[in-house]
Order: sequence, then C-alpha cells, then structure tokens
Amino acid sequence: MTTINFKIISIYKEHSVFAYLFFLFLFSISFISVIFCPEAAPVLPLLLLYISIIYFWPLTNLYLIICFVIFRSLSLYFSTPYRSVDEVISLSIIPIFFAYIVTLFKNINNRDRKTGTGVTSLMLFILFWSMITMIWTTDPYHGIVEIIGWITMIFVVCVFNSLLTSEKALIKVLNIFPFLAIILGFFIMATHFGYSYENKFVDIYDGIRLFIPFFIKQGLRSGGLMIPTEASNILVITIFAGLALLYDANITKKIFLFLVIIFSMICMFITSSKSAVGALILGLILFVLLVPFYRKWFFSIQFVVLLLIAMIMLFTDFVLTEGAFTKRVWLVASGTQGFLKSRLIYWSIGFEHLWDTLGIGVGIGGFVKFIKPVAHAHSVHLSILFDLGVVGFIALLLIYMRIIMKLIETINMCQDENDGTAYRLYCLVAAMFSMFIYGTVGQEYTYLSFWVVLSLTMCAAKIAEDDVLKSNTFKLRTLF
Repeated sequence: MTTINFKIISIYKEHSVFAYLFFLFLFSISFISVIFCPEAAPVLPLLLLYISIIYFWPLTNLYLIICFVIFRSLSLYFSTPYRSVDEVISLSIIPIFFAYIVTLFKNINNRDRKTGTGVTSLMLFILFWSMITMIWTTDPYHGIVEIIGWITMIFVVCVFNSLLTSEKALIKVLNIFPFLAIILGFFIMATHFGYSYENKFVDIYDGIRLFIPFFIKQGLRSGGLMIPTEASNILVITIFAGLALLYDANITKKIFLFLVIIFSMICMFITSSKSAVGALILGLILFVLLVPFYRKWFFSIQFVVLLLIAMIMLFTDFVLTEGAFTKRVWLVASGTQGFLKSRLIYWSIGFEHLWDTLGIGVGIGGFVKFIKPVAHAHSVHLSILFDLGVVGFIALLLIYMRIIMKLIETINMCQDENDGTAYRLYCLVAAMFSMFIYGTVGQEYTYLSFWVVLSLTMCAAKIAEDDVLKSNTFKLRTLF
C-alpha cells in the first residue's frame, strides 16, 4: 500500500498545474457534452481514460503509433467528384493527434526540454508550401487529404523526438516490433492458405465507409493486413528491429528473436515482393559494413547471410508458394514483366507535367489525377516532386541531408564504442537505408512507416551521441 501511495505521489509531483487544468477542462467539456448529447455518455469515459493513460504513461503513445504501422489500412473511405476511386484517410491520425497533444502539454511542463529540430522546421516549410499550392492544385479534395497526412507525419516526428530520449525507452519501443511481425505474419499465412473476410467495408454515415483490413490479397499474392508490397516492407523493418534487440538479449530471447526473424523472412517471400528482398539484402550489407567487428569478416558474414536468405527463399517457394517468387523474378529477368515498367510510365507523365508547370508542380495531391485510378506515384521522393515541384523536392532533399549528416557525425563518434547503443544505431540506420530504397519505387511522402523509421533512427542517433559524450566525460573525470 505504501508503494502504491509513493507512486501516486511521484506521478503527482512529476506533472505541473497545467496538466491538471487540462484534465479539469476535459472533464468539464465531457459533463456538458453528456447533458446536451446523452448518446455520447458511453464513449466519453473511455476517451478520458485513454487520454489519462497516454499522458501519465507517455511511451504508450509510441506503442500505439508503431502498432498502427501494421494497421495503417484501417481507414475511412469517401468519394469525391475529382476521382474515380475513393479518398482514403487512415485512422492512425487519431492516436497520433492525441499523442501530439499530450507531448505539447508535457513540453509546457518541461520548458527546458529541446524538441525542435531542423527536420521539423523543414517539414513545416513543406506544409506551408503545400497550402500555397492548394491555389492551383488539380484535385483540392485529395490535396486536403495529403495535407492532413503530412501534418500527421510532422506530429510523428515531434512525438518521437520528445518522448524517445533514453536507451531504456528505445529498447522498450523496439520490443514491440517482433510481436508486430508475428501478428502480420499470422494474417499473411492465413490469407495465403485461403482464409478470407468478405465484408471489409462498413457504412458509417452518408457515403463514408470504414475499411477493415483483414486477409487482403492482391492477385495470387497475400498481404494479410495490407497490400503485399507494404506488408513485405514492414517485415523488413521488423527484421532489423529484431537484430537490434539481439545484442543484450539472454539466450531464450535470442532464440525467440532468431525464430521471429526467420518467420518474417518466410512471410516476406510469401508476399513475393522483389523490392523488399532487394532492400533487405542491401540493408544487411550496409549493416555489416557499419559494425566494426563484422566489417573484419565482411565477405564471410555476407556469404552466410545470403546463403540463409537463399535457403529461406527456396523453402518458401517450393514448399509454401509453388515457386511464386522465383516465377516473378524470372518474368522480370526475361523481360516479360518489367520491374519498373509501369512506374516509369507514371514518372514520365509526372516529369511532363513538371515541365509544363515550369517546375512548381501540379499542386498538393494533384498528380494522381493524371494516373487514375492509381493511388500514388510509387515513389516517396518523386511524388513530392510532381506535387510540390522543385521547391518541395529541395526541402525534402534538405531533410535527407540533415538526417544523413547527423548520422555520419554520430557513427564516426561511435566507431570506438562496442556497446548496445551503437549496435542498435547501426541496425536502425540499415533499416532506414532499406526504407529509402523501398521508398524510391513505392509509396508516397505521407507513408507512416517511412517517417516512423526515420524518427526512430534520429532518436537512436541522439541517444548514441549522448551516450558517447557521457562516456568521454566519465573518462576525463577518471583521468584527472
């Protein structure tokens, strides 16, 4: 009882009067809402409980955001007069919005905490430029959806930057990924072996429909909770997260993580995504080059890694998928099916319109009008170029440069460090590199997992830098 009381007092002392005024305001609004709208009575207590949990246990915000990486397809669909396909807004914006509000109040309570970065400022500049391009966009409805998506990505970066500030918190967050791999892999396997769910849409209100993403299949390819290409990309992220957790794990956890990594690779080959396999292999090459100890045995380790991947591919192809992946690779190699053929068509259309608009772009969300019914330009980097023109593209390149320069600086600082902090940073840098490769031929600039991985990597770099500085300070004190 004494321990419980002590924890309550600790929580009370940790938060300033701003927090309690905020909760008093929420309770007042809830009470008034129940009086004027009795139908809201069952929902409001749950909402208040949710807000209380994410405020007093802030890492819960990061857990929820990361969970929505695999549940991103849980979305609202609605039609607009500009497109033949529905607009889509992911429900991931809800936990991200509340997480940002909580972070905002925590920053009021802790004014000495530095949360601003050059990356955030550049993202705000892109948002400002996006709003200007709404003047000439060819699709204002999709433009608004894209602006909402971009604001959500800014919130993601801010939340991670504010809450993920220690090695202990980073490990807790990374521990979520193996379980996400198991959940996503289960649905991929279930979809592959014939399970289906027919009623994926639920009517909400006046043409607005809720999409429930279970057992998604694209042709013969299984994606589980999302389309196969996206699912395979998420599995690549979980593989690197699993590698990052191996360093300090005990033998039982190492066996568990190894099995999850193998399972993730099997499910990745079931999706038959060539880009994911390529991104994984290139990311693993970079990872081995980054770790000083592994670098000495580069060719031996790469041979073992490639042999393991080849064995998993052959097992999946000949036992589970009847050669689906090797057939797709053969079609590309023989020229029957072009790996970039359709994408090159979209990109050529994009560059034509970029030239016609003298480099200012067709406006936020405007490019999809010219490639309908395709949802996006299949490139994070080029989609922002076609929409926001040279100005938006240069701002995006500056974001990349800011991140890469910071990572190079931190990696150079960590080269003499053989601890878990540096090792986890190397894993996340490799994951980010894989995301860059995948982002070149897939998705668009409001892709949630892309910015989650970038945010995780930037936070890991800051944690590693602080760890090196503390270590150097301790050495100096010991010396003198």
